[in-house]
Amino acid sequence: MLKNPVWILSRWVVDFVKECMPEIIRPAELSFFSLTERLAQISQQRDPLQRLDGVIDWKIFQPVLDRVFPPVTPKGPGGRPAYPKLFLCKILVLQRLYHLSDEATQFQILDRLSFQRFLGLGLSDPVPDQNTIREFREALQKAEAFQSLFEVFNTHLAGQGLLPKEGVIVDATFVEMPRQRNTREENALIKEGKTPEDWSNKKRAHKDVDARWVKKNEQTFYGYKDHIKVNEQTKLIETAVVTVASVHDSQAVLGLVQAGDRVVYGDSAYGAAWITEQLNDIGVDTVTVQKAQRGQP
Repeated sequence: MLKNPVWILSRWVVDFVKECMPEIIRPAELSFFSLTERLAQISQQRDPLQRLDGVIDWKIFQPVLDRVFPPVTPKGPGGRPAYPKLFLCKILVLQRLYHLSDEATQFQILDRLSFQRFLGLGLSDPVPDQNTIREFREALQKAEAFQSLFEVFNTHLAGQGLLPKEGVIVDATFVEMPRQRNTREENALIKEGKTPEDWSNKKRAHKDVDARWVKKNEQTFYGYKDHIKVNEQTKLIETAVVTVASVHDSQAVLGLVQAGDRVVYGDSAYGAAWITEQLNDIGVDTVTVQKAQRGQP
């Protein structure tokens, strides 16, 4: 009886491995200290999350979270208790640091020991699902709490001497979005703050009706603009404002600069006389790049 050639080949491979590689690497047996040893190895690789956890007192954010999520009296005994809001806040930090979707965040927390240690989770502890993560973030957005959390963090950094008041730098950058293929009529309605009636719910979900077009240096951009203020010495971001792309850099500067910033450094977009005058009124000097003009020094 003839045997299948594939079967003959597979048997030959097995026999060869047994004869030529008798000491195949086998997985080590789990011990009581296996998890501790693996975490120690991760620490030796300078785990950035462990270092971050060691320099930030996360409790500074608790008052803001308590204002957004006041204590709720349980309806009765039983049921899984709600996840601590500070715990969920740290999950959002992970999500931002590693650019993860809600679904990917849930998976990575389940999969990565460094994430679990950062969150204070054991292997048997429950992990929030993607819906819980999304609902928590949306609740913070609705309450406009992210700005308050950011201000608390900056106050903490200033208290540690990490935000010296020697000056700030302001600048802006485009954040492009997928370009919309709308008709002129649809764009006209969108500019008026309306949505075309013939758009289905599915189509609405895939349309960005807030982004705007702008042209700069013969290039066309569609989306938004990030306006930021960074500390002149440490380069840490102190304030950020997001606008549509069509807003000029100069229009957001007064929302960035505050009394006590001493001096503002910026490019020529911030060189208008009215900006200098208004900043001088709050005790802030301006140093801006000036464009060369024909026949002028």
